[in-house]
Amino acid sequence: MDNNLLDKSMRDQVVHDNLNNRLEALVNDHYQDSGKDNQRGNSAFAVFFGGLAIWFMDSIQVIVIALGVFIVFHLFIFSPHTIEGPSMEPNFCNGDLVLADKLTPRFQGYKVGDVIIFKKNQQDDYIKRIIGVGGDRIKVEKGMVYRNGEKLNESYLPNERTTKIFPGFSMIEGKEYEIPQGQYMVFGDNRDRSTDSRSFLFIDPVNNIIKGRVVVLIWPIKDFRWFDKNEVRPVNSCELG
Repeated sequence: MDNNLLDKSMRDQVVHDNLNNRLEALVNDHYQDSGKDNQRGNSAFAVFFGGLAIWFMDSIQVIVIALGVFIVFHLFIFSPHTIEGPSMEPNFCNGDLVLADKLTPRFQGYKVGDVIIFKKNQQDDYIKRIIGVGGDRIKVEKGMVYRNGEKLNESYLPNERTTKIFPGFSMIEGKEYEIPQGQYMVFGDNRDRSTDSRSFLFIDPVNNIIKGRVVVLIWPIKDFRWFDKNEVRPVNSCELG
């Protein structure tokens, strides 16, 4: 009888120990799993914010590069200008947006027929067409423009358009003017509504900084075109808007 009780007591102890061991194992597994979850959570957190920081730095780099390209582009290659006023109608209308080439004239210079944008004074930019360069002799007579004794081919003007000398202009009808070297004479295409060299004679790039030669009409988009200095737009282009 005593042996049976002893055996039963030993079996109970073994069962109890096994239960304790299993309980400890479950507890340990729980804490290990929790630790792994925390590690995974921390790892995901680090990956997310690390990626966000890389994206932010890459974005800043792209913006800086784009800004640098824009500044170089604007200062040395092309610059946008909005046309104000009717002086170049019908080829350019009030509100048109154009691009002026600043680069190639540095190497090729400006030529007769080029449309340029220049500073007439501290406040105003003018857009006009070159009708004479340094050394040329220019005369306006009976509605026609003469360059070096020959009638200037102005295919960019509507057929009926003539050049008049109004009272108060600096130019005198029939008088020939020689353009100083390095300077230009410029007229607006809309001769009756343009303040140009008939009023102020010559433009000097030293005092009237030339901002560039018009090469592209970019707005309105329906009229987008590369500028051809020998072409003329329909007379009613600006009325059509």
